[in-house]
Amino acid sequence: MAKRRTIIAPEAFETLGELICFLRERARLTQRDLAAQVDYHYSYISRIEKNQHTPAVSTLLGRFIPALEVQDDPLWVERIIALASKKPSGRITLPTEGTEKTVPERKIYQPPASLTSMLGRAKESDQAVDMLLKDDIRLLTIIGPPGVGKTRLALHLAEELTGRFDHGSVFVNLAPVPHFSMVLPALVEAMGLQERSGVSVEIMLETYLKSMQLLIVMDNFEQVLQASPALGGLLKHAPQIKILVTSREALRIPGEHEYHLSPLPLPVNPGSSVQKLDDSPAIQLFVQRARSVKSTFELTDENASRVAEICRRLDGLPLAIELAAARIQTLSLTMMLEQFERRFDWLTRGRSDIPEWRKTLSGAITWSYQMLSAAERILFQRLSVFEGGWGIEAAEKICSDNDACPTSEIFNLLLTLSDRSLIAVDSGDDITRHYYLETIRHFAREKLEQSGELPSMRTRHLEYFMVWMDEMEPLINKIPPHEFRRTIEREHNNIRAALEWALATPAEIENGLRLVYSICSVWMKLSHFSEALGLVETFLPHTLSDDRKSHRANLLYLKSALSYWHDNLQQALKTGLEAEELSREVNDKKLLANILSYLGGNIYRELNEIGMARDALLESIALCREIDHRSRLSISLTGLGAVLFILDEKKDSNSAIDEAMQTALKENDLWGQSYSLRVKADHLRVEKMFEEALTAYKRSL
Repeated sequence: MAKRRTIIAPEAFETLGELICFLRERARLTQRDLAAQVDYHYSYISRIEKNQHTPAVSTLLGRFIPALEVQDDPLWVERIIALASKKPSGRITLPTEGTEKTVPERKIYQPPASLTSMLGRAKESDQAVDMLLKDDIRLLTIIGPPGVGKTRLALHLAEELTGRFDHGSVFVNLAPVPHFSMVLPALVEAMGLQERSGVSVEIMLETYLKSMQLLIVMDNFEQVLQASPALGGLLKHAPQIKILVTSREALRIPGEHEYHLSPLPLPVNPGSSVQKLDDSPAIQLFVQRARSVKSTFELTDENASRVAEICRRLDGLPLAIELAAARIQTLSLTMMLEQFERRFDWLTRGRSDIPEWRKTLSGAITWSYQMLSAAERILFQRLSVFEGGWGIEAAEKICSDNDACPTSEIFNLLLTLSDRSLIAVDSGDDITRHYYLETIRHFAREKLEQSGELPSMRTRHLEYFMVWMDEMEPLINKIPPHEFRRTIEREHNNIRAALEWALATPAEIENGLRLVYSICSVWMKLSHFSEALGLVETFLPHTLSDDRKSHRANLLYLKSALSYWHDNLQQALKTGLEAEELSREVNDKKLLANILSYLGGNIYRELNEIGMARDALLESIALCREIDHRSRLSISLTGLGAVLFILDEKKDSNSAIDEAMQTALKENDLWGQSYSLRVKADHLRVEKMFEEALTAYKRSL
């Protein structure tokens, strides 16, 4: 009699590790076989099966499920996802002294998904995880040279530990942040928060984070080290958060623990056979990246020693290894070594005050740079003028010329640089943007400076974004707010860099004043109050000459409005009156209409000077009609409607608000429509017409 076959159901497995092990053996795969198919080191498969590591759900869906051949069996897929989603038992608990831990209703954050697997860092990962799980370690800084893999390890740790924190982990890229004062605003932006009137960024974050259990990852901290005390403040006021930092230097603040990340281990004997070299993390990385550009590449007894020698000469730095491996499509391993021998004389002739790791990394990038055509080199250098990436149109306008880089060739040159791993591509939100890895950008900027083109490129960069902002600023009320915000935020760091150049270059200060007015007008509506006010105050001293009175009036108007949003009414009134006086002196009727509208609709009304508010708004409305300034006309009419309602002139109030609404509709002014509806709803609510008020409030949104 035949033995009955035992059928095992997915529900029989209680842990992900035993389930993966069962499915692997059922598919007749060794741990090495599965590791090769999912692009992991085989040691990680062992850790997964021992329940010492849980891959992200996206990784399980995209790699493990196809490799285990269960993609067509929903019961097994559901069980895998269910077990992977189980909360680990070793959850971090950081008790608040004297109080019971409570978890507020806050957003749960997820780190960016890793697009490549991490090789050769199992030991470092385990050590860093162990440190972050200790109750007495709340600030951990990963320290190491450029290109050593600090960011990659930090992202991996964020993925590993997200499930151990009730509110997950949030990742903040500080590479494009030029000044330490912008670190906390960058965290606010990464967390999807908005600054609030009258509340400092520090207080807002301390309040929001106070009861949260969150891992904050701050990447590329070395250029903003003066912000280190701000991190200490967050840790003091939010006792259940932990902060993971990557930097080339220690932060040197109380409570910091350092973790120094070294290059990948190298083969002890580069001449060994493929079997002995296969376990080397540096060689595994080279092979993996080489296969991504040449799928047929294999490590063999014949080529293993050459791969090992290349990795050895690159000192085990992951970035350098990846750049070298990316050349496998066009260069043989022998040719690579010949290039080392002929061109990498920096190993012995570099400046004595530069660390060896910097020479090595510079050499890896130099090697790639020397393979470019003349046009590719010129564009590669010029693109370094951008901060935080660029769109194709911006590259064409700023980096083209009539000779080496004509506009018609920019797109193809960008594709070439991307193919050669010198720039990266982000196609999210249906918008294609390119960007540099920060180390490569630094190299390109040095080349641009050596060419003598840096000043002219920065001036072209400033001029481009000045014109771009002039075109964008009027659209803020006419396109959906989320779309406008996304468009402006993409260029946030480019605009910062343009303003920085204007401040540093006396001949460009006029362009800087023009740009700062348009961008701060926008940032005020996007709730970037702190940065906008800081810029206005920075540029104001450059407006003291008689020929810059118009610029001064513009900036005083902005300072007044921003002071109002910072709940400083006396400062808002003082600078608003100065702006009004100057705008009358230079006969700028548009600016005067704006200032009077703000004084009447906001400042005077807040100070309960209702008569002065009405007079200012009536004059603003008259000016708007005279010069056909329709967007401000709608706002001033709405403000007048609000003031007349206070004066109990309700018929005239309704007429003003109705005209404001009609004006905004004709202009497709979404913000003006929303403002009119919101004030209308306020009045209906006061009149106890609650259903009508609710309808108006909903329409205003």
